[in-house]
Amino acid sequence: MQGGHKGLEPERDTVHIRITDGHLSSKVHVVNITIKPINDESPHIFTDSLFVKQGGYAKITNSTLFIVDTDTKPE
Repeated sequence: MQGGHKGLEPERDTVHIRITDGHLSSKVHVVNITIKPINDESPHIFTDSLFVKQGGYAKITNSTLFIVDTDTKPE
């Protein structure tokens, strides 16, 4: 990933996630990301909606959030 808004190639980033049902919201959870500066091709991000019943839970999987960096070979 590249921080296009800053013109930088950071080695770390964070994502803040909050879940809401339109009325109530969860606490903010922070996901720390480590970025290996291998190349500059843009990743492809695929998302889908994830619905959870009140009181239930759901796991974020590759079918709801999937990121592909086609120029980087898997380890």
